[in-house]
Amino acid sequence: MKYEYVKMSSVEDAEKYSAETGHWIVANVRQQVGWPEHKLIVYFRDVPLLFMPEKDNGYPAIAVCCKNGISEGRAKEVINHFLSSMSWSTEKPVEIECLTGGGRPYVMGKSAGCRIISKPFRIHYLPDTSDKDARLALAFYREAMSLRHPAYSFLSYYKIINLKYKNGDSQKSWIEDKIKQISDWEAKKRIDELVKLSLPQKISEYLYHSCRCAIAHASIGQDVVNPEDYEDMNRLREDLPLIKSLAEMIIEEEFGILRPSTIYKSHPYELFGFKPIIGEPVIEKIKLNEPLSESIVFPEEVSVRLWGEPAYAVFESMSIETIGVEKGALVLQAISSDKQVAVIFALDFVQERIVFDPVNSIRTAEDNGSVLIVEHFLDISRFLKKYWANGILEIWDKRASKCLGYSDAFVPVNIDLARTLESFDQKIKVYEQEITRRKESLKVTDNPST
Repeated sequence: MKYEYVKMSSVEDAEKYSAETGHWIVANVRQQVGWPEHKLIVYFRDVPLLFMPEKDNGYPAIAVCCKNGISEGRAKEVINHFLSSMSWSTEKPVEIECLTGGGRPYVMGKSAGCRIISKPFRIHYLPDTSDKDARLALAFYREAMSLRHPAYSFLSYYKIINLKYKNGDSQKSWIEDKIKQISDWEAKKRIDELVKLSLPQKISEYLYHSCRCAIAHASIGQDVVNPEDYEDMNRLREDLPLIKSLAEMIIEEEFGILRPSTIYKSHPYELFGFKPIIGEPVIEKIKLNEPLSESIVFPEEVSVRLWGEPAYAVFESMSIETIGVEKGALVLQAISSDKQVAVIFALDFVQERIVFDPVNSIRTAEDNGSVLIVEHFLDISRFLKKYWANGILEIWDKRASKCLGYSDAFVPVNIDLARTLESFDQKIKVYEQEITRRKESLKVTDNPST
């Protein structure tokens, strides 16, 4: 499945959107994914979904304004599909408590209690698919994660297997083959426990007969899960990690929706936007470290940014030049519009990484006495301070407003981070003072009589 960047808005844009009047659909939710502290918008299928923060007396919610061609039915469908995709990507439950609506987006009241927030809030991965069965699999997965009854949670996970394998024999055969490949430690622990119990049947038969059928049916002469029997409920709770792992395997392998752990390991988000620009034939040459004769046409204006931070003027509207190929990576430099600053970075197609060195990758012209050059120095210092503090580097096609790739959060090693950040604070203060001094000097020059 193609990786798509998850676009999110600023708090200011979300406040403007929430102030619009119209027909709003509000999904009040119970969740464990971690909700934002402030209003923001997440775009899903080009529909703006307004996240409304949880309050002591109000549910966390997602709201959609039914305008610009968005019907009430579509709004409800997009919200549900989004929640299932988010539950999959976070591996956390989220369920709709109730739907409300009106001319403005208001959340439903609730009794006071603890809140689950995420600071900062970001969704890195939001899979979407037009395949009906794959969408249903994600819906069953969210349902299973959200149910607090172990028997019904187990059954929802098992429905995902049922989507692909229609009868008991094919289901048991698939399970028997796949339990050998399970890597989740909780699921493996449960397998070991079941082996030690010396069950009279295979684990696949146990999951089918003593769990799936015993939950779904109540016939004389067969196993039945008794909701009043503590041992039955506890046994199913212990089985949940195993059936969950099997459900995740079938969603990934049969429906093609990558698990978040797979996304993290393969990190397709780093180079996803550069690949169609460069093209597969050229990428293969780069991997082989061959010199390039091809001319690569990059976007006319690119921006080097940090996720969650305001844009830095010096890194906006930059042009890209190719430096060369080195160790399977295409080395590039982004040059500021006034040619005073260059950012060196590499696209490593072997490791699937953006390579950026915060110590040596930013080069500047010498101080020419202008205000602008010191403003550049100030931007660079502010940028690097944020980057050293677990910043996420992003490269954008500015004109298309499209992210071309972003890195994992930077984790510095073998440094005193507190003193490093303090050093940047000192530089920032010096540059701010120097900008003020030079501007005052220009005023005196322009008005010699004063």
